[in-house]
Amino acid sequence: MKILLIEDDEILVAQLTNYLVSQNYIVESVSNGQLVSDYVQATNYDLVLLDLRLPGEDGISLCRQLRQGGYGGAILLQTVEADSDYKVAGLDAGADDYIVKPFSLEELSARIRALLRRPQGITDPILQWGKLQLDPSLCQVSYGDRPITLSPKEYNLLELFMRNPQRVFNNAMLLERIWGFDETPGEETVRTHIKRLRQKLKQAGADAVIENIYGMGYRLKAPKAQPQNAAIAPPPNAAQAARQFATKAISQFQDIIFARLAILDQAATAPILSDELRLQAQQAAHKLAGALGMFGLSDGSTYSRQVETSLHPTADQPDRQQMGTLVAQIHQVLEQVLPDTPTFDRDLAGLGPAPPEGQVSTSGDRPRPASQLLVVSTNRVWIGEVERLASASLEIVFRESIAQAQAQLSACSPKAILLDTATLEPQIATLVPLGQWVENHPNIPVLVITRSDSFEERLQISRYLTCTFLPCTLEIEQVLAIVQDTLQRRHLSTAHLLAVDDDPIVLQRLEQQLPRWGIHVTTLEDPRRLWKTLLDLSPDVLLLDVDMPHLDGIQLCHIIRSDSRWMELPILFLTACQETNTIQRIFAVGGDDYLPKPFTEPELVTRIFNRLERRQNPRGASSLGDRLPSLLAEHAALAALERDLVLAQQYQQPYCLGMITWGLTASVDGSAPSAHRHPVLHEVVHSIKANLRRADIVTQFHPGTITVGLYGVGEQAAHRRFQHLLQPLSQNSWGQNGAAIEFWYHLVTAPEDGTTVLTLRQTLMERLPVGFKEPW
Repeated sequence: MKILLIEDDEILVAQLTNYLVSQNYIVESVSNGQLVSDYVQATNYDLVLLDLRLPGEDGISLCRQLRQGGYGGAILLQTVEADSDYKVAGLDAGADDYIVKPFSLEELSARIRALLRRPQGITDPILQWGKLQLDPSLCQVSYGDRPITLSPKEYNLLELFMRNPQRVFNNAMLLERIWGFDETPGEETVRTHIKRLRQKLKQAGADAVIENIYGMGYRLKAPKAQPQNAAIAPPPNAAQAARQFATKAISQFQDIIFARLAILDQAATAPILSDELRLQAQQAAHKLAGALGMFGLSDGSTYSRQVETSLHPTADQPDRQQMGTLVAQIHQVLEQVLPDTPTFDRDLAGLGPAPPEGQVSTSGDRPRPASQLLVVSTNRVWIGEVERLASASLEIVFRESIAQAQAQLSACSPKAILLDTATLEPQIATLVPLGQWVENHPNIPVLVITRSDSFEERLQISRYLTCTFLPCTLEIEQVLAIVQDTLQRRHLSTAHLLAVDDDPIVLQRLEQQLPRWGIHVTTLEDPRRLWKTLLDLSPDVLLLDVDMPHLDGIQLCHIIRSDSRWMELPILFLTACQETNTIQRIFAVGGDDYLPKPFTEPELVTRIFNRLERRQNPRGASSLGDRLPSLLAEHAALAALERDLVLAQQYQQPYCLGMITWGLTASVDGSAPSAHRHPVLHEVVHSIKANLRRADIVTQFHPGTITVGLYGVGEQAAHRRFQHLLQPLSQNSWGQNGAAIEFWYHLVTAPEDGTTVLTLRQTLMERLPVGFKEPW
């Protein structure tokens, strides 16, 4: 079911969208009432959730316009007005129902379900087809006593058919009803989902549920015997689950909530309450009342509503003492769920009337301790030497087991991890959770000292953990020198990005996503402070939003490019506007690239790395140096592979990751082959890339291997492609003196073998044969 959310409060938009999506609804949002008619005309919405208090908009008139424009779906009003006349006006304008703010998520979900049932005349909450049951309140599907697990799209398809049992849907209609604007799959995607849905239903015993109507589309086939539906009430813990969902989410928006609270503090303690401050405080109280009610904080919502009422333009001058008491009570309510809630104090009057949008949020401003190295070993003598020889800039933390190390990682993240597996050999099988932690922190290096230098031992550890191996013969001084060198190279290679955007949600997303790719982020909400921040930080990349108050991104870019110090600085733009004129202006003032909103994490990271590599290698030189000159650098390849995998999952396309390995036979004269290593590999890689598509990603993650990412290629097609690729290579003689290379490959697919590039890589390493010998 597809819902259009019309709401201007970004907190409520995020909270409602997350909750409704978790209930398997498809949600699209708009904050400008002028765009509503365009959305409604572009697609069919099952329900419109309309806030009657939009800036500069009359919600009742907007509701009336929807009905006059021919919209026949359900309209659910959100209103803060408890007056019956106001509710009557909304219902007379064409609304089907209303819900008064603040409301609970479970009440909203129940009202939506009730409205969506009305067109089909269904009186029971459970949808049934014979023994097949679908419970919209719990998003559960079962056949008899057997539960059926469906993907969100499969669930949406089944629900659509069960709500419209006699209606025939063609591919175009299903694409419109089940997929959103930001998704552009083809009709093959519909057929694939229908096929998978049928298979899952058949496995549970529900055969022939969906039938093809030749030349028309699909519909729900009538069961042989349709039993009477029995009303099944939702479980008693449904309300509790919704409240837990809301309480957990509030911490994500505490900065926005605190900013609104600061305005109320200002209004309550300012010597003179100006008209401008009064209006700002009224708007802040209105949004706080709705948000706190949504998060289940009914007392805080009530206090905020009382503040809003006292600040209404038609009301008398508010009682400042009573208003201060109400604001202090809001503080007390928030302190119960947000420990960082600022203390209510008269000194807050000096903060100014606007939210603190000009503050710079950067982890770089926080004090940094010495680089922490987590050392895991049971050899106490060796540990004592490490501690004695470590430099003062390296803080050593010891743990004697992998389990203890895991507990340490849960408390804080070190700068690097050193494992002495020579003493931890019985614990190797317990590396799985540590490997999962490392996958989520790819910028933290892991160094492993093994008992021997055998490839079999290293392969066993690589199956659990992505790491760098150190020879067991190294002295402690050499090990610590390698650790320091690794940390230094990581520090130098870390990119520093400065992001300027007036949307705190976007900035928060950047701060959460980019650090795990090795990108240090500084965020700035006020574009007027950019110049000073730019001089202080000297970032490697600048990310600008196009539309911002006071100064837009295009103006800022023009000013920056006029200074010789910043002529080579990579500048990327974020924009929700994709008009040709805007894009032309971006490049005309010196922008290097732009990214349309909404954006995906892999796409953003790929574009950032592309700009950094072009800056470091202006003539296209490879960053791999002498290793494999014609392959993508590891971090760039990882971002590209992750981007393709996300797109494959989004558009339901097949995806394969393959690994080519090889071994060099002895030459005729018995000479060592290492002298011909680089020329041979260069020819091999050139031959492989020449026989692949330009879109295929080719890189090297491990010595003696080449990894290839294939977007849109199924497993059988990938096998044929690799066999065709390697056959001429195996027949060729590479190198001199009769030396030849033997090739073979291994293959994994998504999502069967993994849902991320890191898990797919780990599965590939696990499939390497035990007898595989590292070449060279």
